[in-house]
Formats: sequence, C-alpha cells, structure tokens
Amino acid sequence: MEIFYTFILLFLGFFIGLIGTFIGVGGGILLIMVLLFMVEPLPFDGFESVRIVIVNSAFILYAMQLSLFIRKVFRKEVYLKATTIVAIPAILITTLLGFIILQFDIIDLFTYKIIFVVFIIYTSFILISNRERGMFEVCNRGGVKGNLRNLFAGILSGTFTSITGADSGIFIVPVLNKYCDIDIRKAVNIYNSSLFFILLTIVILFAVIPNKGDILGNDFTGYIYWPYALPLLGGAFTASFIGYTLFQKFKFNYFVYPLVFIFTVTALRILFSDILYSLYL
Repeated sequence: MEIFYTFILLFLGFFIGLIGTFIGVGGGILLIMVLLFMVEPLPFDGFESVRIVIVNSAFILYAMQLSLFIRKVFRKEVYLKATTIVAIPAILITTLLGFIILQFDIIDLFTYKIIFVVFIIYTSFILISNRERGMFEVCNRGGVKGNLRNLFAGILSGTFTSITGADSGIFIVPVLNKYCDIDIRKAVNIYNSSLFFILLTIVILFAVIPNKGDILGNDFTGYIYWPYALPLLGGAFTASFIGYTLFQKFKFNYFVYPLVFIFTVTALRILFSDILYSLYL
C-alpha cells in the first residue's frame, strides 16, 4: 500500500512540475491543493499544519527551480541585474515574514485557506481575462526598465511566497512584462531566477535552522515531511525538464482553461466545505 501511495505522489508531482514549468503559473497552487488535503489527517494543530504546507511546497518548488536555474545558466539566460533587483527585496521580506510565521501563531489552517481561496480567485481571473491573453503575447518594447517597479515586484513576490509557500508569478510576471517593458519569456526567466533564491530562503528558515519543527517526529527535518516531500519532489523535478522544453517551443495560453476549471472546483470545495460550513457550525 505504501508503494501505491508513493506512485500516486510521484504522478502528482510530475503533473505539478509539468504544469508549473510549461504554463509558468499554477504549479504552486496545484501543489498546495495536494498538501492541504494530505496535511489534515496529521496530528498537529492548525498553526503547525500551515508551516508544514508552506515549507513542503517551497521545498518541492525549489527543486523545480533548481533544475531550471541550472539549465538557464548553461543557456546563458540568467539576467543577473534584473534578477538581483527583484530578488534582494524579496529575500529580505521573505526572511522577515518567515521568521514571524515560525515564531508566532498568527496564521492557522482556517485563515490560510481563506488566503488561498482569494489567491485562486485572483489567479483564475487573470488567466481567463483578456489581460492574461495579452500577457502571454511576446512584446519587444526596449528591454529592462523601471527599477522601482522591479523593486516593488520583488517585495510583492516575497510577501505572497512566504505567506503561502506557492510561486507568485501571476503577480510578478505581468509587472515585469507590461510595466517594466520586458519580453514575456525574459520576464518569466527573471521571475523564476529570483524565485530560486526566495524559496531557498524559506527552506533554510523552516528546515535548516533549528526550530520548533524538530519536535514533530523522525519523519521531519524541521517542518519538511519526507514521506510526502520526496516522491512529490522526484516527480516535479523530473517533469520540470520536459515542461521547460515545451515552454521554449510552444504557445501555452490555451492550456490555462482546464487549469482554471480545476482551480475553480477546488476553491468552491474549500469555500463551502472548509470555510462557510465551519462558520455555520
């Protein structure tokens, strides 16, 4: 039975990695959907469960970004100046918020689900709007501009990633593309490169630095839960190579519609089953 569950997690990780690297958004949302479902049976309170979801999501997404970062280094597609402008404020805000979430019980599972549903609704709206379809058009308007907007993009990225553990490309890529005059594929590369360092910061905070998570049990390193993390990571890491190749070769905007359908169904389930029903009780 354990082998069966391992294969299921490998498949889910592969699907998440493929979607996240091919479409450029959505992988983190799908991953959190899986982790929210799997963390509830664990014998921990809502605050500990949130920390488990955040770092396991960040850890698996970091593995995906590591494979992409290595490929981009060899292809000379790492835009160091723009990545630095985005990454430094993002790392600073991630360190601050991550420390607060670790040390203080401020986000329980119920609050996290509300934040997650709002995140899904916003993402779905952007993906199916005319703005989104325009976002996935190639534009050539003069390269990297607007350092203050890049700074704001980094702060926004660090905030949402540290609170949710998901990638926040749906907030950042349009900023880089439309307001900073950066070609869409270059914008995605800049964001992914900065996300590599943001996720690494979360992993260090929640897993490497000793914290309260050490008392959770032998299956944990900090808040990383290895029975879930390893198979999901293996599938996502493998799929990231395929997804990135597809991203470089094909148009991907039409693939967002089935993705939005999955998001909508999940958001409605969480909203009515976990949020509104709990308030009614």
